[in-house]
Amino acid sequence: MRKRRWRLSAAASTDIKAIVAGSRRHFGTDQAQCYADLLARAADCLADNPGCPGSRDRGYLAQRLRSFHVALSAGREAAEAHVLVFRVPATHLAAVSILRVLRERMD
Repeated sequence: MRKRRWRLSAAASTDIKAIVAGSRRHFGTDQAQCYADLLARAADCLADNPGCPGSRDRGYLAQRLRSFHVALSAGREAAEAHVLVFRVPATHLAAVSILRVLRERMD
């Protein structure tokens, strides 16, 4: 069986570039890379199991729409402050589509 993967929308890619740039400005290059890695781990978690514990159904906004707080991928309480908004694929072989990466206050 093929492992499910994820892909970024243009908006999510722009979001991540801005987040990493802001992290670099405020916290340095090493911390920015750590946060970029954490965002990728969160996306991998969703690719493995879009309905994983902590993901929230947002079907009232759009069909198959969910969200997932990045802090849940860190495995600890920390300063992670972003939410991945994603669409669950219609088939189990398709990729999860990450639509946006938003500040938790925008959730």
